Amino acid sequence: MRFRIGIHLGEIIEKPDGSVYGDGVNVAARLQALADPGGIVLSEAMRWAVKGKCSVDIQDAGQHQVKNIAEPLRVFKLGLPRSASTPQSVPSGSQAPQSRPMDFLALPDKPSIAVLPFSNMSADADQEYFCDGVSEDIITELSRFRSLFVIARNSSFTFKGRPVDVRTVSKELGVRYVLEGSARRVGSKLRLTAQLIDGVTGTHLWAEKYDREVTQIFDIQEELTQRVVVSIAPFIEEAERERVRRHPQDLNSYEMGVRAAAKAYEAYRGNDPKKLDESISDASAALRIDPDSVLALGAFAFCQWQRLQFESDVDAARVWQEGIDAANRAITSDRNDCLGYVQKAMLLALAPTANRVDDALLNAKRAHELNPHNTAALMILAWTEAIGGLTAEALEHLDQVMRLSPRDSLRYGMCNQLSMTHFLAGQYADGAKYAALGIEEAPQHGTLHCWLALNLVGLGDLPRARVAFAEARRFAASWVERKLAEGFVFVDKEHCSRTAAFLRKAADTEPQAD
Repeated sequence: MRFRIGIHLGEIIEKPDGSVYGDGVNVAARLQALADPGGIVLSEAMRWAVKGKCSVDIQDAGQHQVKNIAEPLRVFKLGLPRSASTPQSVPSGSQAPQSRPMDFLALPDKPSIAVLPFSNMSADADQEYFCDGVSEDIITELSRFRSLFVIARNSSFTFKGRPVDVRTVSKELGVRYVLEGSARRVGSKLRLTAQLIDGVTGTHLWAEKYDREVTQIFDIQEELTQRVVVSIAPFIEEAERERVRRHPQDLNSYEMGVRAAAKAYEAYRGNDPKKLDESISDASAALRIDPDSVLALGAFAFCQWQRLQFESDVDAARVWQEGIDAANRAITSDRNDCLGYVQKAMLLALAPTANRVDDALLNAKRAHELNPHNTAALMILAWTEAIGGLTAEALEHLDQVMRLSPRDSLRYGMCNQLSMTHFLAGQYADGAKYAALGIEEAPQHGTLHCWLALNLVGLGDLPRARVAFAEARRFAASWVERKLAEGFVFVDKEHCSRTAAFLRKAADTEPQAD
């Protein structure tokens, strides 16, 4: 017989007859129900009580809401011994041991995903080709994200036509995330549904449906693939950041890199110098473990870019060189990862000794070519186009990323760039609208307030512009003062002169007429 076992550490109450009850017993009972047959699970209290004291792998199985327990339980599964010995031969005449469950694959260090073949829900058997094509294309395009471990098509398709539990898929393929979906065609109408599931916990992270009129079937397949890929990538990144935040102890190089990147974005979102320092510290710690970590190198380079942008008391030449060196190391480490090119483009645009916007644009284009579904790459391409004077191209790319990923965690950054680019194009009403949208999501992001002020000047609303400028100065004082003194660096001289003039109006520092 194969039993389920749950182990908890907590208080119990003993009856006179020797039986026990209480919350400690209740939690243990609920835990054993969550175990696999023949498996053992621990509560969080027990996990920390045995940490470093037993020679078996302990895997986080996520949170579970169980009956009669108010708060969700965090569950940990006991795995195989870390140094299992070779099985001994069975002596003659002895009973052979019964077969045990298969050994499941361990999860990789970085986020891992399997894309199951999409189910054909139509009566038309020919629709099977479309479903397989969507699944295969999603696998191919997800592979462009070098931060993801993507299971190959031949392994994922072994589950084709089988009713499966995503937890079984997760165990057998050694992945944390599972994407599954279906397609149904009725006449000229097509509906595709997709859902992303944490295969370890069974938690649904994301789901969406897409309805289309079938015209050119391959165009539809390409569009739907793009929408699914662009939508789920930010959810996986956010899930990884949340997982690292929940369990900050004993992080490996990848997890340290995730934390460094998360803090770098938090610093940028809220103009937070403390988060910036923490990000640099985490990135440096990750690089001590793995000097070639693209994620940590990218986070470090992004921090140096922020220091150039927002801090006034820095050695610009040194900080820029440290950032560009990190970006170059990331490219050398993996030339097919767009992240290094993204950071290099950002830093080249701020080169302290010469105008290198053309070089920045070349690197941004390379990043976008490597992964056209990466929203950060598309945003930096649009940013370099805007400062290079290509406002029409920049607006087209920014509209594309907003349409493809409207719920992206970087949406405030998209709004910031849309506000700036609409300002450069003289479209002040749209510029003010996007700045206001970004401020709703990132109220402490100083540059959003600045672009709101400049667009309001363009609309002739000086009182509101000066209020917005005061907020910009409150949240990004060093950056604002430097822009007042030095102006913005745009390739188009008219953009430079107009921005400087509007900035003086917003700051109420225009020369007074006699």
